[in-house]
Amino acid sequence: MNIFVLSSEEIRNPLAGEIADLALMLHERGLMERSGSISMRYGRRMLITSSGADMSALGSEHFVEVVDYNPVTDTVLLIGTHEPPPETPLHWLLYSRDDINVVLYGMIFGKALSAAELEAPPEGLMGAMAVLKELKNSHAVKIKGGAGVMVGVSIAEIRRRFQ
Repeated sequence: MNIFVLSSEEIRNPLAGEIADLALMLHERGLMERSGSISMRYGRRMLITSSGADMSALGSEHFVEVVDYNPVTDTVLLIGTHEPPPETPLHWLLYSRDDINVVLYGMIFGKALSAAELEAPPEGLMGAMAVLKELKNSHAVKIKGGAGVMVGVSIAEIRRRFQ
């Protein structure tokens, strides 16, 4: 993934607090490990946890804002002080569906992730297409080896699934 930084500044987006609260709740309940990524769409952009961010202790410095992604050149345009996670293209491409506004990726546990299972990790455009296909009739996809992808319309909807 090619990364082009438009501005190296700490993200000051109010949605970061909502994502951090969700991540902490999932971690405290043992439903998501410390690693992984969570993103949220806003407008034509995406706010996502940075690479290596600890889901149990997210602060504004642990986010990057993706302004655009080009799947042909595998180039991410972003604002932030850290690198985006490797699964950034998957997050971005899942937002091609209008009914997806939140994406979780990582070791997600619980009954909320009773879903179809993919054989391979979702890499690149073809991986994202495979995940989108599996999400046609579901809100979650397991990936062989334990990771998972969960999508929702809102953070409130994701929270309800884990209650």
